[in-house]
Amino acid sequence: MLLFVTKLSLVRLNDYRKDGVMLSNRIKFTVLLLGMMLFSGCGIEKSEGYSFIASDVEFGEEDYQKIIPSNNELGFKLLTEIDEDVEGNIFISPSSLMMALSMVYNGADGETKAEIARALHLDSIDENVLNMANASLVTKLYKDTNKINLQVANSIWLNENYHFKEIFSKSNQDYYNAKIETIDIFDNKSANLINQ
Repeated sequence: MLLFVTKLSLVRLNDYRKDGVMLSNRIKFTVLLLGMMLFSGCGIEKSEGYSFIASDVEFGEEDYQKIIPSNNELGFKLLTEIDEDVEGNIFISPSSLMMALSMVYNGADGETKAEIARALHLDSIDENVLNMANASLVTKLYKDTNKINLQVANSIWLNENYHFKEIFSKSNQDYYNAKIETIDIFDNKSANLINQ
């Protein structure tokens, strides 16, 4: 079984370096906040006729190719930054990280948006192009997984005192099948809700 898990991808992003330079505190805060808000909380299993992407979302079948080189570059860079486990293995999912930060990119602006794009090796990409590329990639993965069980789980968890803009929520639900939830961040039970 192949499982894209967003929280596995975020384990060491705060240590990620671009050309030997530590990412700014602003992007580290964004990623830390993302790590607290964005976890895999819902799983979608492929079934006959199932489509991960909302039916009214338009994208090209080959749009995924726009992010493959960046996804690969991100993965190889992460391999140099992440420590091996006690058995000498490294497990990362660059596609999960790409997808998680793509979701955040939808709501970012200014310097934060530019830094996320640089971290993803996608300088100044339009969020619509990025969304369509991710939708195309997931559709391609589902299409080519007849002999394995593929699950993609995306969710965004936000302090109940705040609300996402409608366009942000809609884009993430439509292109990433993200579950959007609000929680009381001061309630100890919230962690259990996220980790279910």
